[in-house]
Amino acid sequence: MKQNSEITQFLDSSIHPVKEEIELMRSIILEANKGFGENIKWNGPIYTFAGAERISMRTEADSVDLST
Repeated sequence: MKQNSEITQFLDSSIHPVKEEIELMRSIILEANKGFGENIKWNGPIYTFAGAERISMRTEADSVDLST
């Protein structure tokens, strides 16, 4: 699993109420395929594959949403 240190710092400093679930989803996505990469966009993690954005994780308010 190749984690982006910028995402790790972002999540470590977060006090999000579902932070544990965000971390779990992050692990699942990155472990699903070694080709996934991650970055931050619009104050949340995004996941890329083959150079294209594939999954966005919105971490607003007290929930988390995934979109493709």
